[in-house]
Order: sequence, then C-alpha cells, then structure tokens
Amino acid sequence: MDDIDDLDDVLDGRLDSPASNQPIPSTLIALCILTMIGSVFILLKDYITFQYLEGEDDLLLIYAAEFLGCIASITAAILMLVKKLIGFYIYIASNVIYIAAVLWFWLGMMNFNINAWSAMLIFVYVAAPVGFTVMYSTHKKYLH
Repeated sequence: MDDIDDLDDVLDGRLDSPASNQPIPSTLIALCILTMIGSVFILLKDYITFQYLEGEDDLLLIYAAEFLGCIASITAAILMLVKKLIGFYIYIASNVIYIAAVLWFWLGMMNFNINAWSAMLIFVYVAAPVGFTVMYSTHKKYLH
C-alpha cells in the first residue's frame, strides 16, 4: 500500500513525505497570525489616514491597492494555516501588490522628495513583506 502512496506523491510532484502527514510547525502558525494582525493594522492605518486626508483621488487608488493586498494576505494566511500551498502563492502576489502601492505612494506621490525619515519608512514597509516571504518560503514544505 505504501508503494501506491509513494507513486501518488511522485505523480503529484511531491518527492518527499506528504505534507498532509506532517504537523504544522508553531513558527508557521506564528507567521500566519502575525500576517493577519499586521494586515488588519495596515487596513486601520489606511482607513484613518484616508479619512484624515479627505479622499484625494490619487490616494484612493493607492489605498485600494493596499486594501486588495491586505485582504489577499489575510486569505493567504488562512489558507496556509490549513496547509494549502496556494496560500503561499497568494501571499507572494499580495506582497507584490502591497509593495507596489507603497512605492507608488512614497516615490510617485511624494515626487521623490525623500528625507532620511521617509527612506527609513520605505525600508520598513518593503523589508517586512520581503522578510515574511523568505520566512514563509522556509515552511513551504509543510504545505500541499
């Protein structure tokens, strides 16, 4: 019977042990929870900032992109908690959208008027998603 299971793994492109038999590591659970918390905070920040700036048209597109990225990120985290590999790829796509929105705002809207404080914020806003993507990629073997 194990030979048939091994054959299914090879046919599915999984050459190592099936991900469904492995428990979810606590670090992956922590990453998913932090992703959801961070995305909710970004959504709240965007809502408050958008209300404060009274909805400029250019900002509406940026906030819409960030909103889409955050919702996709939360969805991806939930999918990864149930060990679905598609969640990892959705997370990557959501980070591309989010980073594009951040760079669009800081470099496009601010007309490259960047001081040391702005540069540090850009770094944090871009480094966090990249770091999380790297950490998620180390846990990709637990997803199927």
